Amino acid sequence: MTHKQPDNKKKINAVFNIVAGILFFIAAFNLLTGQGGFDWLSLVAGILFVVAGVWGLMRQ
Repeated sequence: MTHKQPDNKKKINAVFNIVAGILFFIAAFNLLTGQGGFDWLSLVAGILFVVAGVWGLMRQ
């Protein structure tokens, strides 16, 4: 059971990274506030989080 537990933590971490990336995308385009334009820093952070999450899932 100890060998299975770190694998589950890696999967959970990867899924959290993907969710965080999606939330950064939402924040980058100001979808919740309805304001115009977008934030480059949030967009870059969203891309990095999604890439890290997908990469973490693929390493399984």
